[in-house]
Amino acid sequence: MCAATTSEPSRPSRGPAPRDEAPALPLLLTAGAGVLAFAAAGLLIHPASGGAESAVAIDCPFRAMTGLPCPLCGATRSLGLFVQGNGSFLDYNPVWVVVVALVVLGALLGVLRPAIRGRAARAPTALKVAAGVLVVAAAWSVALAHRAAIVAA
Repeated sequence: MCAATTSEPSRPSRGPAPRDEAPALPLLLTAGAGVLAFAAAGLLIHPASGGAESAVAIDCPFRAMTGLPCPLCGATRSLGLFVQGNGSFLDYNPVWVVVVALVVLGALLGVLRPAIRGRAARAPTALKVAAGVLVVAAAWSVALAHRAAIVAA
């Protein structure tokens, strides 16, 4: 008696699985830009009596027209003072310190963990826009709350 041999149906060769991941280069550039923002702000800002001075005097057009700080007002001084280890960075617009740090961390995690990169790339556009609007609203709220320190410089 001979045992019947059963063979499995042959499957076509599919080759490597398709890659739907976003490339890592833009994330590396994003992380580099964030690190550059910290470094540049650290070099441009000098603590001074009664606040911080910038080596580059750039007037905010929104503040010039309205007298109110814009969402970005105080960001450079806050980043620069943070890099220098000066706790008075909290007097300006520390939201941007948190945002830049999270962007650098997120970009590096995206490079190191492709699954995170793919998940972030597939996030709905509406969610990304809503997150951006919330960040700008938070930054503007903080800028308005710290108006005295921001406008004084």
